[in-house]
Order: sequence, then structure tokens, then C-alpha cells
Amino acid sequence: MVHIRLRPLTFAATLAFVATLAGHVPESAAAPSSPPATTSGPLSISQTPLFLSGTAKPNVMLVVANSNSMDEDPTGLAVGSAAPTSKSEVARRVAKGLVANYTGRINMGLM
Repeated sequence: MVHIRLRPLTFAATLAFVATLAGHVPESAAAPSSPPATTSGPLSISQTPLFLSGTAKPNVMLVVANSNSMDEDPTGLAVGSAAPTSKSEVARRVAKGLVANYTGRINMGLM
């Protein structure tokens, strides 16, 4: 049996990643803005999840693939979509856990 441990990103690390992506928007896609500031300060990222500190519920869209590779286990072995180690079954368990843990606290969609 193969055991895989995924290390979840901290909330701050996730926000830092998103902030990094936001800084790499192509100029053609970016909205017109004022000239860049001459000085900048450090980025301040909350250590508290935003859904705990505000009144608006965050919107989360869960996108799950439906390709044949989802019928494989994480090592690439074809095991079928109903096998407990298949990527599709892992995704279903994660989705069920998200719904169970965050119902009422976030707006969630599935695509």
C-alpha cells in the first residue's frame, strides 16, 4: 500500500502565492493604472483565515478533472475510478470533507 502525505500550505503561504501570481499579469490583460509608486513596503498577510475575520463568505470553486488519468493511483498505476487509491476517489473524499467542514462558512461550487 502506498501512503502519500501532502503537506498543506499555510494560509499565509497560499496568499503569498496568489499575490505572486497577481504580480505577473500580462500588461495587455491588466487594467490601466496610475504610475508605479516610487517606494513600496513589505506585503502584510493576515495569519487568520479571511472567513474568520470578515462578514462576507468567501467564494470557492472546486474544479475536478474527469480524464482517464483520474482512474490511476498517485503512482500512475491504472486501478479504476472506484478503487480507494484512485485519484478520482481521493478527490471525492476531499470534496466530501470540504463540504462537511465548511458548509455555511463559505460559498462553494463544483465544476
